[in-house]
Amino acid sequence: MLSAHERQELRAIGQHLHANDPDFARTLSDPASRGRRIVALLFAVLAVTLIVFGLKAAGFPLLFFGTITAMVAACLFCGTA
Repeated sequence: MLSAHERQELRAIGQHLHANDPDFARTLSDPASRGRRIVALLFAVLAVTLIVFGLKAAGFPLLFFGTITAMVAACLFCGTA
């Protein structure tokens, strides 16, 4: 747990960052930033590809890793990863 002084210092740093570089501050505070969405989309495409090839080849490892990749993509989309 942070002390009151540490919380006050962090607020001051945050206000300073928002005043001097609002774009960077917005990127840091936005959990679903553009870069994160692109990575999540790439994971989703990889997951679908792995699952489709796993179903065609009846390969358990492809299905397994496709499912894990789909869960990672879902976490990235929701911002919980």
